[in-house]
Amino acid sequence: MRKILLVGELGTALMSMADMLSDEFWMQLAPEDAAMANRLRRIFNPDLVIWSGCLGTAKSDIENMIRDTLKMNRPPVLGMSTPDTVESMKLLAADFPGFEYVPRPTTKSSLIDACKIKLGMMKDDRPLPKSERKSVLVVDDNALETRRITRILTDKYNLITASSGNEAIEKATDNMPDVILLDYEMPGMNGRDTFMMMKQLESLEKIPVIFLTGVNDRSQIVKVLDLNPYSYILKPPIPDQLLQLLEKALGGDK
Repeated sequence: MRKILLVGELGTALMSMADMLSDEFWMQLAPEDAAMANRLRRIFNPDLVIWSGCLGTAKSDIENMIRDTLKMNRPPVLGMSTPDTVESMKLLAADFPGFEYVPRPTTKSSLIDACKIKLGMMKDDRPLPKSERKSVLVVDDNALETRRITRILTDKYNLITASSGNEAIEKATDNMPDVILLDYEMPGMNGRDTFMMMKQLESLEKIPVIFLTGVNDRSQIVKVLDLNPYSYILKPPIPDQLLQLLEKALGGDK
């Protein structure tokens, strides 16, 4: 059974958190006293530290202990925030990008899952924060197709949409997406012309382009591949295939 050291102001809130976790983990409580918390950390040798305290404006001994633990990442630290302490937790997360915190109050299952994810006991399927997501430009004159693709990608990527070639070039230049999904059959400036213009622009030429085509015809596919895009996918795309293709494009695999 994994061991968790729960550091905070001894009281009902801390006891309640310990009760939530006690079926899954071996729990040890520690007061917000640096000397005592450090002693318990050495004796108990926890796999995870949960800190339910508040950062003050002045550096306290307990804050220094938490920061030292975060620097070493041995053991990992999970924060618990209240509306009064969330800003303090945000400051700590800014100093230590790997630091995460769970808002209180929380449910038993959410708290257990957060601990298991931090300990690597379960896969983290939570959507990435928008600040950490890659961006995808979806270009299609068909609003229905655009909605279908955005539903597939919305939890994983920051999305930009365009409904014409001209708009695509403008938005690509302004936003510099990590990948472009480009419809091959568009009225006016079609996908081929849009692609060729993008490749002539130094700022856009290296962005991977995946063509979207609704025509499963050998001659059409050959025309698409002759342009040497990153890849192509048939519409409507199968969600898993589209996600895998984007992951490969973002990883630099061909």
